[in-house]
Amino acid sequence: MKSALRDYISEHYLDLSSKWITQLTLLDEKGEEVIDSIVDMVFPGVDNITKGMRRFVRSVTNNPHTLSHLLIATPLYRAKFSIDKLIQLHTLCKCDIPLDEAKSLRVKDITLLRRYYNDDRIFKLLTEAPLVSLRDTMDMMFNIYERRSDIKYLPKKPKSLTMVHDAAVRTLPKVSQENFPLNQREDVVQLDKKELTEGLVIRVPETHYDMIDLGEALSFCIGNGSYSRKVANSESSVIGLFENGKPRYGIEFSRYTILEAQGFGNLPQNRPPREVLLALLDLVVKKPELPADFLPITDSGWVHGYRYDNANLYLLLKDRVYMYHNVPTEVYEDLLLSDRKGGYVNKIIKPNYNCDFMGHVDNVTVAE
Repeated sequence: MKSALRDYISEHYLDLSSKWITQLTLLDEKGEEVIDSIVDMVFPGVDNITKGMRRFVRSVTNNPHTLSHLLIATPLYRAKFSIDKLIQLHTLCKCDIPLDEAKSLRVKDITLLRRYYNDDRIFKLLTEAPLVSLRDTMDMMFNIYERRSDIKYLPKKPKSLTMVHDAAVRTLPKVSQENFPLNQREDVVQLDKKELTEGLVIRVPETHYDMIDLGEALSFCIGNGSYSRKVANSESSVIGLFENGKPRYGIEFSRYTILEAQGFGNLPQNRPPREVLLALLDLVVKKPELPADFLPITDSGWVHGYRYDNANLYLLLKDRVYMYHNVPTEVYEDLLLSDRKGGYVNKIIKPNYNCDFMGHVDNVTVAE
């Protein structure tokens, strides 16, 4: 066991000097008499080595899991954590901390945590089992602190690091991007507070922060910013369906189809039932109105026609019609000038512009 411990320290814990490895080797040979020299390495510069310190270090040689406590101990101590408090809390803590998480803890992480919590709370958070997402949590906290050092977003008495992590996940999108209005379509805004089916009421987000709140409540990515930008650019619309005042579903739709309908966590069992989707289709989706005719394209195997209204580009692709939103004039013109129009559609238009399926060629007249 001591050999495995030495190998792990040698491979992973770069802050430990070769002297420590030597002392562990001596521990095999001489036993307890070298404990004090190891204590001096764990707690450098202490004046009086106590029984608690010896017990703490001795436990490393008796239980490999305690190494994770030791990995936490050094940055805590360097951040002027109370040694006695550390030993007391360690004695009470029986949990196992994943070593790959514990070894990623840095002194500056402790320093930041101490802006929000006392030493007792910090050690309890860091010795929570299971300890997950430590590095991710600290990176988000630093990101938030650099942008808004004054913001109050953390729970006062978190019981686990997961609670701190979740608070950071909710807050980071708000501080990393300024709030902005969604400018939802007027016909969508008028749906706000309308009852869709018995027990389900439509609520229309007005700002990007409203979208973040909706995504947080439903535990999926509708608040990550991309949905908000699409709504603000009139590429789609988003509503929430509320039940008893709480979000139940998030719905993204265009004028012609429902693009996404999700419940909590994006889980299949939480998606809206068929009757809700049918009610939505009747209320928010209208039948596509195709242009009266299309201008022909004769030099392509599957791009057969087009119509451009200075904003949206309608393309007749074989027997199907698609409308691509907010296509700049220069892109439309480059398509017409391209020698390989099908390739241009695949490489430039499809990846960069949202579209709606509008109908089949049977309903469209191509000009001669």
